Amino acid sequence: MPKLEWLKRPGTALIAMAVGIALGIYNREAGLFLAPVGELYLSFLKMLVVPIMVTAVISSLGKLMASREAGRYLKRTVLTFATGLMLVSLIGMAAGLLGRPGADLDRQAREVLGTAIMGGEAMVSSETAAQGAFTVMDFLGMLIPTNLFQSLVGEQNLQVLFVAMVFGVAVGTVREKKRDDVLDVIEVIYKAFERIVGWTIYGLPAGLLCLMAGQFAAMGMDLLAAMTKFIVLAYAVCLFLMLLSALLIWKITGRSVLRSTADLKQPLLIAFGTRNSLATLPFIFQALRDSYRLQEQTINFVTPLSVILCRYSMVTMFSIGAIFVSQLYGVPLGAGQIATILFGSVLAALSGAGAPAIVSLSMITMILAPLGLPAETAVVLLLAVTPVVDPILTMLNVHMACSSSILVDGAAGSAVKATRPARVGKEIQA
Repeated sequence: MPKLEWLKRPGTALIAMAVGIALGIYNREAGLFLAPVGELYLSFLKMLVVPIMVTAVISSLGKLMASREAGRYLKRTVLTFATGLMLVSLIGMAAGLLGRPGADLDRQAREVLGTAIMGGEAMVSSETAAQGAFTVMDFLGMLIPTNLFQSLVGEQNLQVLFVAMVFGVAVGTVREKKRDDVLDVIEVIYKAFERIVGWTIYGLPAGLLCLMAGQFAAMGMDLLAAMTKFIVLAYAVCLFLMLLSALLIWKITGRSVLRSTADLKQPLLIAFGTRNSLATLPFIFQALRDSYRLQEQTINFVTPLSVILCRYSMVTMFSIGAIFVSQLYGVPLGAGQIATILFGSVLAALSGAGAPAIVSLSMITMILAPLGLPAETAVVLLLAVTPVVDPILTMLNVHMACSSSILVDGAAGSAVKATRPARVGKEIQA
């Protein structure tokens, strides 16, 4: 559809998002009216994510096991994820200590926060009371499904990913010629769903406009104003981390920060507009394959794991949020408390992988309980600012998932760097 190619341009998506934000702020009724249309578009994208994720993971793991490279990839992946999660927690915690988002609040801000806490604590307590202390067995229970079809219906993506990984390993270890035929069929299914995603891009501007209009129409401005310092700090930390991620891409591939941002513009825009990391998964695959020429098995194995399991967004929220609550209640933090926040933010984020938003945020109890701080307060306030900070947090997830894949696929990244001058020359001639 050559005449509609303008719908696929990032500039069109940006204009649509700006119009949606303006509608949500200045015409609340229109924003709420358009919100269901945006949710329908997001639901369609999410519908495509699970089959794409499952087929991608199975085919990549099957080929890795067949090539006997699984051990090398697993070692690189674990090291990359562990380093990235700890770095995000450290930077978020340091920013909270320096930025002091919960300290020196004026009287009006404290009154607004107090009202919000009193109104929300009962709901949060009822949601989290049945959980009790979160244990390793609870995490394994969330990871291993008793019924795969229930996991699919309930959108338990972590469980679906686990089953796909087990099946991919099993297929890869089958020593028969038909194994390659099965992997080829799975790859064809993956390509078919990817083609459908390509068609959905034509509706992206309209979908983003409706989503942004609905999001900004539903915001409570008084509470957001009271938490301005927290919101600004969260955005600053995410932008700084994305800059570090872009510098890592530059170090590996030779592409500048601006060039790498341009390469990833489509998944980043979709992340900002949809606030859903999974919805961006097909677009991440395409960007890494087309712009960076990474190996398919790296993209299809590392990226889903990073998006679902290594939620850098939640590590950021937990590390800054724990500091925020401690400052709000005037509790001093010593070396032991700081270490608890540092490591606890990573463990809490991993523990809440694949869980609903309120359950995932309630994992901050793992950090605040040893500090003697009320977790209900943190959950209420974090839920309140989620609509505002979610766009940039989702962008952070997407950007770091891309840089993680590029880092794991170090050989492919070097190949891109080696071919860069020739490609630049062609672009100048064009």
